[in-house]
Amino acid sequence: MAGVEFGMVLGAPTGVRDLAVEAERLGLDYVGCGEHVMFHNPTPNSLIALGVAAGATTRIKLITSVVLLPLYPPALLAKMAAVLDVASDGRLSLGVGGGGEFPKEFEACGVPVRERGARSAEALQIIKKLWTEQNVSFSGRFTSFSGVTLEPAPVP
Repeated sequence: MAGVEFGMVLGAPTGVRDLAVEAERLGLDYVGCGEHVMFHNPTPNSLIALGVAAGATTRIKLITSVVLLPLYPPALLAKMAAVLDVASDGRLSLGVGGGGEFPKEFEACGVPVRERGARSAEALQIIKKLWTEQNVSFSGRFTSFSGVTLEPAPVP
């Protein structure tokens, strides 16, 4: 039976390094970070903030809580997450969500908010293929490509 794990969320774009170091010193299992393009207050980007946390720590696990999946081109997100996972020695868990509570951030990114579910479903298929296969081709509603191999792949 797995035990309960504890963590903390990096809720602001400032102080990330110090908070991650303190979380690791306290023996927490995870440091997490969510994201928004815009919000009621300044917010971080999860992959950038966790990259800072990864560079400042050696043990604590990293989790995106959550990446706004439909706002990213799937291959770009797959690459960014894989590189962060490799750079942190396999400490990243990618948590994703569809968002939509702030339609203006979708508008700012050129993504119709009504498409977030379909875009997310397609992106999950693409990311899985890019992380597990070589010479990937995909033809979908929002994304099409052929002959793509993502390197590095996440740590197994």
